[in-house]
Amino acid sequence: MKINPIILFIISFLLSSIILSQPQEGDYMASFSGDWENKDIWSKFTGGVWNLPPNPPPSSSDNVITIPSGKTVTITTDIDADQLKVDGTLDVQLAGGLTINNGVGDDLDVRGTLINAGSILFISSPHCIIAGTYQHNFTTIAGYIPPFVWKETSTCEIIGYTTYTGHMDVDAQAFQNVVWNCEGQENQVVLDSNFSNIQENFTIISTGKTGSLRLSYGKNYVVNGNFRQEGGALVLAYSMSSGELHIKGNAEFVNGGVASGFYPSTGRIYLIGTAEADLLIEDDYLFDTGVESNFEIIIDNNDIRNLQKNANIDGAFLSLYGKLICNQYIIIGDPLSRFKMYPGSTLNTAHTQGIHPSSIKLGSIQTGSRIYESDATYLYSCMGEQQSGTGIPDTVMKLGKINGYFVALEKDITISDTLALDGGSISLYDEYNLSLLVDAIITGTFSNNNMVIVEDIESYLTRYIDEGGAYLYPVGTENGGTYSYTPAYIKVASGIFSPDSKISVSLDNLKHPNNYSKYNYLTRYWLVRISDITDILYFGRLTYDDIDVVGDENEIHLGYKVSGGEFVEGSLSNTTTNELDIPEFIEEDCDFTGVDLSDVI
Repeated sequence: MKINPIILFIISFLLSSIILSQPQEGDYMASFSGDWENKDIWSKFTGGVWNLPPNPPPSSSDNVITIPSGKTVTITTDIDADQLKVDGTLDVQLAGGLTINNGVGDDLDVRGTLINAGSILFISSPHCIIAGTYQHNFTTIAGYIPPFVWKETSTCEIIGYTTYTGHMDVDAQAFQNVVWNCEGQENQVVLDSNFSNIQENFTIISTGKTGSLRLSYGKNYVVNGNFRQEGGALVLAYSMSSGELHIKGNAEFVNGGVASGFYPSTGRIYLIGTAEADLLIEDDYLFDTGVESNFEIIIDNNDIRNLQKNANIDGAFLSLYGKLICNQYIIIGDPLSRFKMYPGSTLNTAHTQGIHPSSIKLGSIQTGSRIYESDATYLYSCMGEQQSGTGIPDTVMKLGKINGYFVALEKDITISDTLALDGGSISLYDEYNLSLLVDAIITGTFSNNNMVIVEDIESYLTRYIDEGGAYLYPVGTENGGTYSYTPAYIKVASGIFSPDSKISVSLDNLKHPNNYSKYNYLTRYWLVRISDITDILYFGRLTYDDIDVVGDENEIHLGYKVSGGEFVEGSLSNTTTNELDIPEFIEEDCDFTGVDLSDVI
């Protein structure tokens, strides 16, 4: 009988795993908690069985030494070991020393907790793994952190410092998760530069009542995961240096504070993620705690920050290069605080009052000074009616509405790149106008819910043009909560253009005051206005709503009227598509509606 080689491989693998997991001759295991030198805590595997305590304490000359989960072994003298597996707790105390030799396999494998307040030395580059927790418990001296191999699940906790001041003593290594929690800390300790690229999360819980944690002189630190400060003082720079903390994941400033250092040092926090991440700044958090300095939070080019609540940035600058999603929350600051946008940035606000200039304490941004950028994107995301605010620049790169409903403009706005109607409408009222420059486009799936709402006949959607072509005006109206998408499609056949050439469209959901049709007509009309185009010839199509129809729709024709003239009757309406065709010979400003001139008032 021939056995499948894959099955043989699986059987062999399982058998080897069982063998490797079984105790081997000379293995040690702590059966009880206690001091390493206490023979009454150790069991030893000899003759195929575990010999219960007492047994001589293990050393590097023995086989695998295991401290199982739930057991704590303390080291108070100098100990040599290798193949040391810590699933419970190993506590190297002040007078203790642990020397790890390079032997067979993993020389130190910590999946539980290793506490160090004494000395840990490596001989001949042993392979020492931390997959659990290392606690650096030195109080009055720096202590030494040897070069461990840190697994993704590992955490390095700095927990002991009291009166020590100065630099740490850390060998080169790649830390995963780091926690600083020194409740008795009295002085400033410098975070060693070997912590400058933390692979996962960095949490600061406490630096004591008078202590602080400072970054190394002129060094930038990167947190590839989340940053959270629950207390303590973080100092980013020293003397005349600059210091930066770069955060890729969530950034949570809960309590405590951060400072640049003494003037003229400069400290910055860069938010540098590429996926959406949270920004939380609690009310009790302080920037520039008690020192004269210049502090800046920078949302970097590719970063997307989601504000989690109102954020107070007294004494700090917030510079936006990437995307900030404010939601309904507010960024607040004292007169020295500043919010500034840069080219290419995006500001997304769900605040009902939008954004306002520095002189008005309303809307999403309420810092001392506010600098909004023209070459930027402004998205309005309130899930209800929303005002644009008067802080938005006169010209913007992109303007959009998402999450439904509409945003009402409170000023004239010109768009250089994109009008995005992907999830809501832009409303024009009080004679405010929306204009698109020559290269600007309009995106979205247009409907009663996604359009430009014209609420005032003196408000226009304008498109600057430099050549013939087809131009869509996705306009409509609102009346008593009823929305009607009734776009105008203008096709320019010919003309002589200038830099100021444009075509503007407005509309109203009323019967045109000069429409004298008696029985059959539309309660809607469009105004098309031409500016700085010589010898223009255009045609197109208009779409009306069923609720606009009065009388017999089959008798309604296009009506068009030039300035100072009367309505002229064109072709019949298309009752299937609710469309009126503009004839090919329109040469000037014109009003359009639906008429039946066979019977007039």
